[in-house]
Amino acid sequence: MNTQNILISIIVILLGYTGYIAYSSMVKNEAKVEDINTATLVVEHKKEEANKKLVLENYQALFGDHDLSVLEKHWTPTYIQHNPLAADGPDALKGFVQTMINAGAPKSKLDYKRVVAEGDMVWVHLRMNMFGKDYSVIDIFRIEDGKIAEHWDVLQEVPAQSANNNTMF
Repeated sequence: MNTQNILISIIVILLGYTGYIAYSSMVKNEAKVEDINTATLVVEHKKEEANKKLVLENYQALFGDHDLSVLEKHWTPTYIQHNPLAADGPDALKGFVQTMINAGAPKSKLDYKRVVAEGDMVWVHLRMNMFGKDYSVIDIFRIEDGKIAEHWDVLQEVPAQSANNNTMF
């Protein structure tokens, strides 16, 4: 083997080794990025689970158990209500629940069907009896600093008969 071939062989080996080091470094960095993304996802998932728990426990406490004290503890003072028939603020919500209690609404275990959380938003689908009628309800809550800050809802009375065999739940 002549000197030129030996030098070419050494250069190829060095380039291959350098490429391996660069590749190895990239793989290590990608793993770190994945670890960060996984860690972020775990933290986000825990936050979403905490948000779901906050909503479900306090929705039950307020509407099922008639515990008005949860409004001060778990709703923001600037609570925003998107239902056009309801005013903003926890006092307005307190008045609505008090009206239900005064009308004889019994304490009950709420019948949750689905709950989904994404970021600071929580969606709840449930069957609820209000004023003697069953409703399919979808509530959407926005959580801010561990408290319920905003609310949207859609209610539909459950009919005695349906045009199809599908349930509303």
